[in-house]
Amino acid sequence: MNVARQSVDSSSRRDGPPRRSLPGWSPQSRAQTAREFVEKFPATTLLLKGSRTVIATQGHPTAYNATGTPGMASGGMGDVLTGLSAALIGQGITVYDAACLGSWLSGRAAEVAIATGAASEETLVASDVLLHLASAFGR
Repeated sequence: MNVARQSVDSSSRRDGPPRRSLPGWSPQSRAQTAREFVEKFPATTLLLKGSRTVIATQGHPTAYNATGTPGMASGGMGDVLTGLSAALIGQGITVYDAACLGSWLSGRAAEVAIATGAASEETLVASDVLLHLASAFGR
Protein backbone atom coordinates (compact mmCIF):
# COMPACT_ATOMS: atom_id res chain seq x y z
CA MET A 1 0.00 0.00 0.00
CA ASN A 2 1.44 3.34 -0.98
CA VAL A 3 0.66 6.11 1.44
CA ALA A 4 1.76 9.64 0.67
CA ARG A 5 0.95 12.97 2.25
CA GLN A 6 -2.30 14.40 0.88
CA SER A 7 -2.88 11.44 -1.40
CA VAL A 8 -5.69 9.00 -1.85
CA ASP A 9 -4.72 5.43 -1.06
CA SER A 10 -7.07 2.92 -2.60
CA SER A 11 -6.52 -0.64 -1.48
CA SER A 12 -7.45 -3.86 -3.21
CA ARG A 13 -10.90 -5.43 -2.93
CA ARG A 14 -9.17 -8.75 -2.38
CA ASP A 15 -8.15 -7.55 1.10
CA GLY A 16 -4.53 -8.61 0.61
CA PRO A 17 -2.86 -5.20 0.74
CA PRO A 18 -4.73 -4.01 3.85
CA ARG A 19 -3.83 -7.20 5.67
CA ARG A 20 -0.15 -6.75 4.81
CA SER A 21 -0.01 -3.00 5.46
CA LEU A 22 -2.34 -2.48 8.40
CA PRO A 23 -1.36 -4.60 11.43
CA GLY A 24 -4.39 -5.97 13.23
CA TRP A 25 -6.64 -5.44 10.20
CA SER A 26 -9.69 -7.62 9.82
CA PRO A 27 -12.74 -7.25 7.56
CA GLN A 28 -14.96 -6.79 10.61
CA SER A 29 -13.08 -3.70 11.77
CA ARG A 30 -12.42 -1.87 8.50
CA ALA A 31 -13.84 1.48 9.64
CA GLN A 32 -12.05 1.33 12.98
CA THR A 33 -8.78 0.38 11.28
CA ALA A 34 -9.17 3.25 8.81
CA ARG A 35 -9.78 5.76 11.61
CA GLU A 36 -6.79 4.49 13.59
CA PHE A 37 -4.61 4.65 10.48
CA VAL A 38 -5.43 8.30 9.74
CA GLU A 39 -4.87 9.21 13.37
CA LYS A 40 -1.39 7.68 13.12
CA PHE A 41 -0.76 9.35 9.73
CA PRO A 42 -2.68 12.65 10.02
CA ALA A 43 -2.02 14.07 6.54
CA THR A 44 -3.47 10.98 4.86
CA THR A 45 -6.81 10.15 3.32
CA LEU A 46 -7.38 6.40 3.29
CA LEU A 47 -9.85 4.66 0.99
CA LEU A 48 -10.49 0.97 1.64
CA LYS A 49 -12.36 -0.47 -1.32
CA GLY A 50 -14.92 -3.15 -0.76
CA SER A 51 -18.62 -3.92 -0.82
CA ARG A 52 -18.94 -0.89 1.42
CA THR A 53 -15.97 1.36 0.71
CA VAL A 54 -14.60 3.20 3.74
CA ILE A 55 -13.04 6.67 3.37
CA ALA A 56 -11.28 8.23 6.34
CA THR A 57 -9.22 11.33 7.03
CA GLN A 58 -8.53 13.25 10.19
CA GLY A 59 -11.03 15.99 10.99
CA HIS A 60 -13.85 14.54 8.86
CA PRO A 61 -16.47 11.91 9.55
CA THR A 62 -15.72 8.45 8.24
CA ALA A 63 -17.54 8.13 4.92
CA TYR A 64 -19.00 5.03 3.32
CA ASN A 65 -19.84 4.37 -0.31
CA ALA A 66 -22.27 1.65 -1.30
CA THR A 67 -22.32 2.15 -5.08
CA GLY A 68 -20.73 -0.48 -7.28
CA THR A 69 -21.11 -4.19 -7.93
CA PRO A 70 -19.21 -7.38 -7.14
CA GLY A 71 -18.08 -7.26 -10.78
CA MET A 72 -15.70 -4.47 -9.82
CA ALA A 73 -13.42 -6.99 -8.10
CA SER A 74 -11.24 -7.19 -11.19
CA GLY A 75 -7.98 -5.77 -12.42
CA GLY A 76 -7.78 -2.10 -13.28
CA MET A 77 -10.66 -0.84 -11.15
CA GLY A 78 -8.30 0.70 -8.62
CA ASP A 79 -6.43 2.41 -11.45
CA VAL A 80 -9.69 3.96 -12.68
CA LEU A 81 -10.55 5.11 -9.15
CA THR A 82 -7.07 6.56 -8.58
CA GLY A 83 -7.08 8.40 -11.92
CA LEU A 84 -10.57 9.76 -11.36
CA SER A 85 -9.69 10.92 -7.84
CA ALA A 86 -6.47 12.54 -9.07
CA ALA A 87 -8.40 14.38 -11.80
CA LEU A 88 -10.87 15.68 -9.21
CA ILE A 89 -8.02 16.82 -6.95
CA GLY A 90 -6.46 18.57 -9.95
CA GLN A 91 -9.67 20.56 -10.32
CA GLY A 92 -9.37 21.86 -6.76
CA ILE A 93 -11.53 19.40 -4.83
CA THR A 94 -10.12 18.38 -1.44
CA VAL A 95 -8.48 14.96 -1.22
CA TYR A 96 -11.21 13.67 1.10
CA ASP A 97 -14.02 14.93 -1.15
CA ALA A 98 -12.25 13.56 -4.24
CA ALA A 99 -12.00 10.13 -2.58
CA CYS A 100 -15.69 10.21 -1.66
CA LEU A 101 -16.85 11.49 -5.04
CA GLY A 102 -14.43 9.34 -7.05
CA SER A 103 -15.56 6.24 -5.20
CA TRP A 104 -19.23 7.06 -5.74
CA LEU A 105 -18.76 7.92 -9.43
CA SER A 106 -16.75 4.82 -10.30
CA GLY A 107 -19.28 2.60 -8.51
CA ARG A 108 -22.19 4.34 -10.20
CA ALA A 109 -20.52 4.05 -13.62
CA ALA A 110 -20.19 0.29 -13.06
CA GLU A 111 -23.87 0.09 -12.11
CA VAL A 112 -24.83 2.01 -15.26
CA ALA A 113 -22.69 -0.26 -17.44
CA ILE A 114 -24.55 -3.29 -16.10
CA ALA A 115 -28.00 -1.67 -16.12
CA THR A 116 -27.66 -0.67 -19.78
CA GLY A 117 -26.51 -4.14 -20.82
CA ALA A 118 -23.02 -3.00 -21.80
CA ALA A 119 -21.59 -5.51 -19.33
CA SER A 120 -22.62 -8.01 -16.71
CA GLU A 121 -21.15 -8.63 -13.27
CA GLU A 122 -19.15 -11.45 -14.82
CA THR A 123 -17.85 -9.46 -17.80
CA LEU A 124 -17.35 -5.99 -16.30
CA VAL A 125 -13.87 -4.56 -16.91
CA ALA A 126 -12.25 -1.25 -16.04
CA SER A 127 -12.84 0.20 -19.50
CA ASP A 128 -16.61 -0.31 -19.01
CA VAL A 129 -16.41 1.96 -15.97
CA LEU A 130 -14.46 4.57 -17.95
CA LEU A 131 -16.98 4.48 -20.79
CA HIS A 132 -19.88 5.10 -18.40
CA LEU A 133 -18.40 7.89 -16.27
CA ALA A 134 -20.33 10.56 -18.18
CA SER A 135 -23.59 8.83 -17.23
CA ALA A 136 -22.44 8.64 -13.61
CA PHE A 137 -21.84 12.39 -13.72
CA GLY A 138 -25.43 12.74 -14.97
CA ARG A 139 -24.59 13.71 -18.55
